[in-house]
Amino acid sequence: MNYFIRLFVSCGCVLAAGCASVSGGNTQKMYVQAQAQDGKPVDGADCSLSNDKGTWRIRSPGDTSITRSNKRMEVKCDKSPLPQGVVSVESATRGAMFGNIIVGGVVGAVIDHSSGAAYEYPEVIKVVMGRFTAMDQPKGTTPAATAEAQKVARTKAAAPAAPASAQAYVPPAAPAPVAANPPGPAPIASGYARIDDVDAVPYLSDKGREDYRQWVGRPTPKAFAVATDGAWFGAWSLKPRDPSHPSDPSERAMMLCQQRTKGTCMMYAVNGSVVWTKPSTNAAAAVPVVHQLGSN
Repeated sequence: MNYFIRLFVSCGCVLAAGCASVSGGNTQKMYVQAQAQDGKPVDGADCSLSNDKGTWRIRSPGDTSITRSNKRMEVKCDKSPLPQGVVSVESATRGAMFGNIIVGGVVGAVIDHSSGAAYEYPEVIKVVMGRFTAMDQPKGTTPAATAEAQKVARTKAAAPAAPASAQAYVPPAAPAPVAANPPGPAPIASGYARIDDVDAVPYLSDKGREDYRQWVGRPTPKAFAVATDGAWFGAWSLKPRDPSHPSDPSERAMMLCQQRTKGTCMMYAVNGSVVWTKPSTNAAAAVPVVHQLGSN
């Protein structure tokens, strides 16, 4: 009996070795180029690339080797006086993953999934300073569906072309609609204070400063607006709780701040940069009022 147990374990080890990853490793190169909103390159920006596997830092333009993952990669670039640029990109399932299921079996697929070898990110990332960009790639499908798609593609390629007279008329595509109110340029970092300098935020009460301190730790994209009478509103995320509110945190912060004050709201910070500038004339002092922070 012991002989058969040892034989079974030995065979299991051999099979497990044969199930190792064939997707080509769990690292890849990613090249980052920062640019201004007019498309001009921004050289020398300090950029970080982060996912659940780690964080890598480079100076743009430049590249680095990162560890693949099935989680999103967030790329942030900073260079004063420009506001921070952020790109959040989804990983996609690599085609080699499906070959691994056939060659390496289910265990091999599990190895590639857990190590990140089954996934890949775009090789080139362009970060626009002052903007948050979400890049979504098509997710991988099942091996059966992939094989079927390849079969259909081969069939179409092998089929003889239809005579010109038999080809259906395809009208030219209509031009893409132009937004009625295209977004304006993002505000420029003012250099007034560091983003984490809570005491530098004007007009706020102690409650407001505590809420601003919490807002600093929120994920991007985010924006914080203040009013001359002490009101404020901090927004984050592209998905507001109320679907009728703007998805852009900057628009949402200004709109909801203005709804809560009789004074004038001003943008104080966007993402990781303070954009507020001290008014040239002194605003009348007002007793701070308390408004609840939120992402409505």
